[in-house]
Amino acid sequence: MMMSLFGELASVMRRVRGGRVDAALLSSLYENLVFSQFAILPIALVLAVYAANAVDKGLLIYWLIYVVTVAVVRLLSGLLFNRRMSRGYLNGASIWHAAHYLGVVLGGLGWAAASYVFLTTDQLDLQVLIVGIIAGVSAMSVPTLSASLLSVATFLVLSIGPLAAHYLVVDDARQGLGILLVFFIIMLMLMSLRSHISLRKGIQARLEKETLLGDMREHTRKLEEQRDLDEAERAMALTVFGSIMPLEKLDLPNIAWHLSSHSAFNGDMLLIEQRPDGSQNILLGDFTGHGLAASLGAIPVADIFRSMSQKGFSVECIVSEINNKIYHQLPDNLFLAGCLAELDGTRSRLRIWNAGLPSVYVLDGRDGTIRTRIDSLSPPLGILGENLLDERPLVIRMEAGDQLFMATDGVIEQRNKSGEQYGERRLETVLNQVKSIKDVAKALQHDLLKYCDGAAQGDDVTFVIAQTERQTVQKTAAVSSLDEHQPVASHWALTLKLEADALATFNPVPVLSHVIKEFNAENQSIEHADLVLGELYKNALDHGVLQLDSQLKQTPEGYVEYYALRDQLLGDLKTGEVEIRLANAVEKDGGSITLTVSDSGEGFDVERVFTRAGEGNDSAHGRGVALVRSLCESVEFIGNGSQVKAEYRW
Repeated sequence: MMMSLFGELASVMRRVRGGRVDAALLSSLYENLVFSQFAILPIALVLAVYAANAVDKGLLIYWLIYVVTVAVVRLLSGLLFNRRMSRGYLNGASIWHAAHYLGVVLGGLGWAAASYVFLTTDQLDLQVLIVGIIAGVSAMSVPTLSASLLSVATFLVLSIGPLAAHYLVVDDARQGLGILLVFFIIMLMLMSLRSHISLRKGIQARLEKETLLGDMREHTRKLEEQRDLDEAERAMALTVFGSIMPLEKLDLPNIAWHLSSHSAFNGDMLLIEQRPDGSQNILLGDFTGHGLAASLGAIPVADIFRSMSQKGFSVECIVSEINNKIYHQLPDNLFLAGCLAELDGTRSRLRIWNAGLPSVYVLDGRDGTIRTRIDSLSPPLGILGENLLDERPLVIRMEAGDQLFMATDGVIEQRNKSGEQYGERRLETVLNQVKSIKDVAKALQHDLLKYCDGAAQGDDVTFVIAQTERQTVQKTAAVSSLDEHQPVASHWALTLKLEADALATFNPVPVLSHVIKEFNAENQSIEHADLVLGELYKNALDHGVLQLDSQLKQTPEGYVEYYALRDQLLGDLKTGEVEIRLANAVEKDGGSITLTVSDSGEGFDVERVFTRAGEGNDSAHGRGVALVRSLCESVEFIGNGSQVKAEYRW
């Protein structure tokens, strides 16, 4: 048993050691010291009164004075120690340990002297009382001194040792009592050892708890600081995001919209900007993911969209610039499913480009029913690199009162409590039932709420309805400034020849479009010339130099294959060239620009292309020729089709 206790003590001491443990043990000693000395004083007085007539009064008085003095001094030292501890400071722990041990020695000597003083009498009842009191005082030392095994052992030997020795050596008749006292000392030592181990374990648990609580408080403090920092950054980000996409700019007479975020930050974006010719550019986009990460892309996209729309750039130029920005500057896993539309009431025309969004609908202005459905024909922005995306929009005739409906996939993918999606069929039912754009917005919101029936919103939900109106063309301040200060060149010509290395890395359309607009600043309708230029250049590069077949784009899989093959051919291109010639002429009532594009390809069947172009432009291919012919005064393919000449007039 002894070996087991000492082994356990060694194990505990290996785990619990250091300044904090020593301080806790010292504190325990002095806390118990005050109680023990308060108990010693009345015991000593009762014993002195009871034995006053049986022992030498002189010795008794000296003994009592000694015991009381030692007890009072020790009591005061305990009070002083506890007072300093309560104020949070304590210096010289080793001195306090030494002072306490000295008090133990002095106290033990006092009870050792009691054996000499009180055993001079032959009264058996007094001896029994002396033995009981000394044994009781010694037993009381076990819990009060167990923080220090040395102190316990010292006190037991000094207090009970002389009494046991007396009965073992002097009083032969009572040797059994001496043996019993020796056994009593051993048992008290074992008890003090067990108590000491328990005390150390308790200190270990308390210190570990304090450490854990301290760590938790520190962790909580850091979490609170991080939360405050996150809240500040979140508030700042919301302010920035609100300035990027101010909702008040959407409150236009011909616009109805709804935007519901899945989180504080919206991955959907809805932007509307008026062009210099009075038409409206509308961009509805849905970035991958949710929250702040999905909103980051809105900053460059909004900047490009606004600045280029205000300058009158075409849909395809804006799309190209946004795609390049996302592809080169944003993370690989962040791309934008979007639809960009130019709603031109003056020309009764909608030019629209859908890349990755659900179907877009044109609603008849007479009864509000669906007239045209426009599906996505391109991958989302940011997936394909520069020169690989087909930016050509669809061109649809729009009468006054006709409506354009666009929505992100959060609408049709909303689920009810059974996990079923809202779906396109239910959406089309709502669109066919309502005529007014305000009523369409209210009816769709109501039907979504009714269908979901309290189910949690799983994605950002955004939709917009734009009604075609006749617009009066008003020049912007920037254009007016150009009119006043910048002379307009009336006649000019420009030739640009691109060889294989330039064809693989450079898109000349934005640069040449900018040149056209700068030389014809006062003519706002000139902005469609860059659309013609873009179509002619893309046809020359894709079908002339690279010999790609548009038939590949009949299916979504073929569409992906088409652009993968285009990317590969451009990377391997060693020979080939495209030459672009622009000739501009300004007349009294307008003007014209002649665009001639030649390529080094083998040419193609011109009649077949014109036949396909006449069949419509609602497929994934063959739209280019039809679009150019609809915009130009004349289009002429020369020779085997490797050269085309188009005259664009305003």
